[in-house]
Formats: sequence, C-alpha cells, structure tokens
Amino acid sequence: MTNDFSFIDREHFRSTPKQKVLDTFTLGSGAITSMATLRLNGDLAVMAGACCHQSAEYNRPGELQFICRESKQSLKVDGHFTDPLNRRTVSSVKTHGDTFVSAGYDGCLCGWSFIDGQLERVFRAALSSKPILDFSPVGNGRFVYGTPGQLAICTVDADSNALPFETIFTLPWTPKPGVNSVDRVHAISEKDVLALIGLHAASRTGRLEVWDVESLVSKATITSMHGLSAMALSDQLTAVASGSVLDSMIGDGQVHLHTLLGGSYSPAFTISTAHLDVDAMCFSPDGRFLAIGDARDHRWSVWDCCFPKAPLVMAGQCRTGDGICDDTLSLAFSPDGVYLYAGGHDAQLYKVPLGNASPCQVTPVASSITSIVVDDYDLVIVGTEGGHVHFIGW
Repeated sequence: MTNDFSFIDREHFRSTPKQKVLDTFTLGSGAITSMATLRLNGDLAVMAGACCHQSAEYNRPGELQFICRESKQSLKVDGHFTDPLNRRTVSSVKTHGDTFVSAGYDGCLCGWSFIDGQLERVFRAALSSKPILDFSPVGNGRFVYGTPGQLAICTVDADSNALPFETIFTLPWTPKPGVNSVDRVHAISEKDVLALIGLHAASRTGRLEVWDVESLVSKATITSMHGLSAMALSDQLTAVASGSVLDSMIGDGQVHLHTLLGGSYSPAFTISTAHLDVDAMCFSPDGRFLAIGDARDHRWSVWDCCFPKAPLVMAGQCRTGDGICDDTLSLAFSPDGVYLYAGGHDAQLYKVPLGNASPCQVTPVASSITSIVVDDYDLVIVGTEGGHVHFIGW
C-alpha cells in the first residue's frame, strides 16, 4: 500500500506567495526556550520564556516577554528569580484557560492574565528548591510538575492562592546528570499523567511512567535500556524515542508508540528509523503523521502512523549554501496538517509540503531557531537563540 497525498494541492502551493518575516520582537536575555499563544479579543498574544546564561551579562530581568502582535504591544517581565546556580531560566510556558503559566529554574510556577488592558501576575507558587523542568495543567486549578527527583501536584484556588503541594513520587538523588530527573510531564486526563524520567540522562536507562494523580498509584512503566531522547503526544498515541544519552550520544533510531485509548496504556508499534539522534518529534493535528528530527545527521522525516512499516513519507535536510545546520531543533505542523515547519541552527525556517522530498520555501531569521509555534490562522511564531520572536506569514 502507498501513502495517498492527493489531498495536497501542489499547484496551489507553487503559486502561494513566499512566506516572510512580518514582525520581530527582541527579548535579548538569552535563547527562547518555550512559547504559548492565546487570542485576546481577536489579538494574537504570545508569552515567550528565555534561558538566561550563567554569565553575568545574561543574568538580568526580562526573561519573560508578553507580546500582542496586532496592537504591537511588547512587555518584558521579570517573572522568575535567579536560582542557586546563577541561572534565570524559564523552562516552560503553557496556557490554562485564559491564563499564561510559566515555570522556572527558581522552583516557581507563575500565572499571568491580561486584565483591563494590563498584564498582571495572578499567582506565584514557590514549590521547590530545585528547578521545575516541566509542568502540565490537570484541571480544577491543579498543576502537575517535575523536578530533579520528584513528581508533585499543587492546586491554585479560586482566589489565585497556591495551596500546599502533594508529592506523587520521589526518586533517589544521583550525581549523574539527568538520571532520575522528571524532565517531561503531560496530563492525558484529569487523573492520568505521563512522566518522562531521565531525558538525555548520563545513564542508559530511561523511563516513561503513567500515574493516577488522585490515588497516587503508578499504572504503567515503559523502560528503555538505550535511554530516552524525545516524546510527542496525540489524542490517541504517545511516541518516545530511545537512545541519544549523554554517555553514548548515539541512539538506536527506534521510536516506540503506545495507545492512550479508554484509559489504557499499551504498546502499539515501533518505527525503526535511520536516525542516530532523535531530539525533536511532533504529531500532525489529526495524529496521522509523526515528524522526527535528528540532531546528528540534520535530517527530519515524516511517518504515516497508519502505515508505520512503510518507507519514509518524506525526508528533508537543513542546508544553507554549502553548509548544513548543526541540529534540527524544532518541528511543527500547520493546522491543516498539510505542511511541516522545521528549523535549526542554520537560522532558516523550512515550510515543507508532505510528500515532497525537498524543502519548498525557506525563510531566513535572525539566529538559530529554538522554538516554533503555529497559530490556528497559519501564522508561524519562531523563537531564536538570540532572544528574537519572529512572526512569519504571507
């Protein structure tokens, strides 16, 4: 069986005006680590978080930036404190209803809302003496978050007060980087949470665990003796890539998919790729396609989850002139699932139609791409290593 791409209007794609940078906002405190978007009275609002380097020149306020694109409003926010290792870093920014929520290396969760035309911090929860590496809203004002050695849950009440947190599990401390560190957290329902432990750890063992946060009971554990390097989720599937741990830096090219239907979590199938270092993955909006990015050979590929044993649907490579970018860092699909956006250290945004083996449109940006978000209206927001936020369209 072959993959059917008859739904792609190639002539329309060839006649589409070339994408270009429409607006640029500069945060300037370090690489953009995470971005989230909301529509506020029709205006596209973006909250971008940055990783401020340990050198003193980067360790300054403004590691969060709030942007309203149509009204050209930009506000730098001093949202998180410096941690004991002299880092002022935002690890993750997400939305919860009409509120932006940011997590930082200072062990705090902060909530931000746009009230009467002004951005206001509606809560600040000091939860840990260790960095919060990732978090996920689980409904009813609850947030599950991961730190080195711990998965926990906290509640923000109706008055925006952060209540005492509850530990879901604690892992023993280890001197090896990343080992027993809860690096990725994602709620798959109001009671079930996925926790990825040991992302890129200095150990060959990585785990993906499913926890019931109401009963505090572990429901499933998936262990890889090759380590775990990336995770992506759709409504029905979870994909985890094995390999690429720090002590080997070479993976086995395996991407393991598990079903999430009916509250159960069971193996579905494995995709055997030719990639050595899978460090980025994302599903298309309908969950049919899985894009995989490789930081070692600088290539990306797209697989059809309906035909997982078939050859690659499409493969591309980041290039600029005679050079090749160092990493494929970020991947995102268009809202209709027809195009893949890819970016990396060559400071180019690639717009690739599925089924075509080479990039069709390339847009240069200010510096290496670290984050890509696609708005529902197909406006692409790109974060860079230099602290820029680009809005790209036509």
